[in-house]
Amino acid sequence: MNIDRIIDNCYIPTIVQIFADGEPAGTGFFIAKKLVLTCAHVILGNGLRQISGTAECRNTKIKIKWGQDSYEAEVENIEYNDPISGVMMKDFAFIRILKEFDHPIVVVDEGNMQIGDECFAMGYPAGKPMGEQVTIKYEGMTNASLLKFARGQIQPGYSGAPILNMRTGRVCGILKRTRDFTTDLGGWGIPVSDILNYSSALFRLHRNTSVNEEWESCLSSIPKQPPIKVCFISSEYQPHIIGGLGVHVTQLTAELGKKLSVDVVLPEQKTGYTSQSPGVTFCSTCGTPSYSSPAAWLDFARQAAYEIGRIQPDVIHCHDWVTVLAGIKCRWLLKKPLIFHIHLPNLAPLCSSIENLGLICADLVTVNSRHVRQEILHRDLPITRIEIVPNGVNTNEFLPCGDWPEEEQYILFVGRLVKQKGVEFLIRAMFYIKEKFPHIRLKIVGDGEYESWLNRLKTNLMLSDMVEFLGHKSGQDLIQLYQKAQLVVVPSINEPFGMVALEAMACRRPVVASRTGGLKEIIEHGKTGFLAEPENYLDLAQWIMSLLHSKELRQQMGSNAYACANGDKYKWSSIAQQYTGYYTGLLKSDITGEPDGRKKAEAAKLIEQIKAVSKKMKSTVSNGLFDELFDWM
Repeated sequence: MNIDRIIDNCYIPTIVQIFADGEPAGTGFFIAKKLVLTCAHVILGNGLRQISGTAECRNTKIKIKWGQDSYEAEVENIEYNDPISGVMMKDFAFIRILKEFDHPIVVVDEGNMQIGDECFAMGYPAGKPMGEQVTIKYEGMTNASLLKFARGQIQPGYSGAPILNMRTGRVCGILKRTRDFTTDLGGWGIPVSDILNYSSALFRLHRNTSVNEEWESCLSSIPKQPPIKVCFISSEYQPHIIGGLGVHVTQLTAELGKKLSVDVVLPEQKTGYTSQSPGVTFCSTCGTPSYSSPAAWLDFARQAAYEIGRIQPDVIHCHDWVTVLAGIKCRWLLKKPLIFHIHLPNLAPLCSSIENLGLICADLVTVNSRHVRQEILHRDLPITRIEIVPNGVNTNEFLPCGDWPEEEQYILFVGRLVKQKGVEFLIRAMFYIKEKFPHIRLKIVGDGEYESWLNRLKTNLMLSDMVEFLGHKSGQDLIQLYQKAQLVVVPSINEPFGMVALEAMACRRPVVASRTGGLKEIIEHGKTGFLAEPENYLDLAQWIMSLLHSKELRQQMGSNAYACANGDKYKWSSIAQQYTGYYTGLLKSDITGEPDGRKKAEAAKLIEQIKAVSKKMKSTVSNGLFDELFDWM
């Protein structure tokens, strides 16, 4: 693609200069006939005039300069938020030109940004000639829904200027200045695709316009690159989901499948798997290993490695120890980058040895919380790189009921009935809660090995009429239980993340949780819920009763929780964008064919541990299977 031709013939002619109070204030660009897009603060002025509502700015008369000619114009619509931590979350305006004439219209990007993309920002810098360029590199999405670019001086006159993605030839955003806009604070850009969501009609208008033919002709010469081909290896996928791992893989691949080619290697299930994304393909191995027989996952890994070799992906993405042996084998033999995501760190001898082997062989390790990251780093292994990627929540499904804040007389627990989840301490807390709140009920959703023991505990504490076991729930049945609960309790002894807490928050419910693991990072004590000391049922009862005492407090905390869960940090689209950046970066790096130095020595020790532990277990693991799994050494 001749990018210079696009800049000279298509890009520059779309740019206009905007005047506020007779002075040059910034830049805008045509996105439709008679319609210019710019930043709101270009119109509001350098003082960022406070406005109580956008309506008062509409029809404001301004002037624009296009080429050598000036034109009358007026503000058609404006969106502006005051800065939050120095970043404006909404900052754009549409200007309507009060004249009919032909002009070029920019061709906007549809969100296809990749980490490291080179971009041009162009406009009318103060005191400088038209057309001066700033080269910036895309770094990713921030939690304020803005594009973030690498550090580099952004001149005041660039505000409102289009950002051109050099790879696609399309405009991907609007450049905006930072508060101290004369220093090198880096570049912020507001995605055009986000702005156009406010008016879907505008998105249609920028397409198929006669004056756009030259630009479209230039873009048609860009060679079409096949999407990145990523292979997930997972033990769970909908509808066969046991815990958070299955939810994570299902939601993440659905988002990635919109832009990438995603293959998912899974254990065989009689009823198969389902995905809502056309970009996701399933590959099943023979047999369905059980978590109660860890050695059985070794044979799954052998079969999964065969599937990966057949698929020939660009990137391998494994989840937990049960899948990573297949990823390790293919990483070295196929020389494909390996991402290893740990949902729950393991301590059992076989599981932890396999997990540690994955940690030292992966090109990138991802975890869901700072707590898990610290736990992994304490192992003092030669890990190449480790990053934090939180779990997300589907806010299109988990959302408040229509009659919020109406609620029913119960509190809710959701999770597996195992020791780690701390249900025992919640039931013991109910013994004290019933004295002041005799009408409140505890509904327990989930199943597991502790269920019969917990039922006996309920009976012994004379709580049979207060505690109800509902078994496993999913879909709308589960969501409706969240929606009507007065609060949700997560009393885990240890919790790497706490997806249940996030789901409850998305349903506008306050959460009382243990002050442990990733829960401390999700819940803000006193704002979105309360944090109790782990295994302390008296402390747990105290915070539960604080919420039961006040409906007003529950509503306020529920609203705060809802706002937190609906932030970009926990959107699956943002998480998919983060991983797409990792994939792109890894594909640009050199992938060696074997581990070196300390990694090779550590790998050899771990392989011997895996063999020794496996042979002691009641399993049929053969030397031939070991030879296949570790033939890369």
